[in-house]
Amino acid sequence: MSARIDEAAMAAGREPAAVRRLYNIYGTFGGGAGFFQGSTDDWVEQLAGLALTEGIGGFILSADPGSADAVSSMQRFAQEVSPAVRGVVDHERRTGSALASTPPMPS
Repeated sequence: MSARIDEAAMAAGREPAAVRRLYNIYGTFGGGAGFFQGSTDDWVEQLAGLALTEGIGGFILSADPGSADAVSSMQRFAQEVSPAVRGVVDHERRTGSALASTPPMPS
C-alpha cells in the first residue's frame, strides 16, 4: 500500500514523504507469537520496523471497550511502547541504519 500512496502523491505533485501514514493496530500484550500479540519488546520491535521500513508516522491503538484490560493496555502502550518506539526510530535514523532509509515523516 505504501507504493500506491507514493505513486498517488507523485501524481498529485507531492513528495511521498509529505504524506503522513497512519496504521491502525489491535492486539494484546502477553503470550502469543502473532503480530501485536507478545511482550512490550515485541510490540516495540514490530512498530519500529513499520516506521522505519514503511514510513508509518503514527499508530492508532484500538481496544475493545468491553475488555477488562482495555485501560491497562492503553496505558501500557502510552507509557512503555510509544516512548520506546520513538527512541528506537530516532536512534536508527541518527545512526544511518539500513532500516532507516525511509525519510522522517512530518510531525
